[in-house]
Amino acid sequence: MSAPHSMAMVVNNINPLTMVKPAFVFMYQVDPNTPKYDKEQLILINKQHSWQQVQSIASVRLDSTWVKIKFTNIPQSGNFDLMQDPNDGQPAYYIFDNVPFSELYKQTPETVLMAEIVEE
Repeated sequence: MSAPHSMAMVVNNINPLTMVKPAFVFMYQVDPNTPKYDKEQLILINKQHSWQQVQSIASVRLDSTWVKIKFTNIPQSGNFDLMQDPNDGQPAYYIFDNVPFSELYKQTPETVLMAEIVEE
């Protein structure tokens, strides 16, 4: 019998929260003057688990130059590649490759690796 991927947690008996598998939040700087920069996609890949997740550039910070991408339910072991696909006919390229789970948080000063908390 396996353990569930999430479990309920009650804070102050008022705000129930659900803890789920770790999320990887990656932030990087973009040039918003580049045509169609918001069509680009980031692809996080874990070959050991035959896992990948594709995220479109969707959330831009207030200064309009930093993009925040969140990958959820990532495997908690193995090595990761992060690729950027410009979605303009040009080939995709690596932002980083073969990075162990324990080193993901070191890939950018703005990277966050933590359990995602969802308020219900």
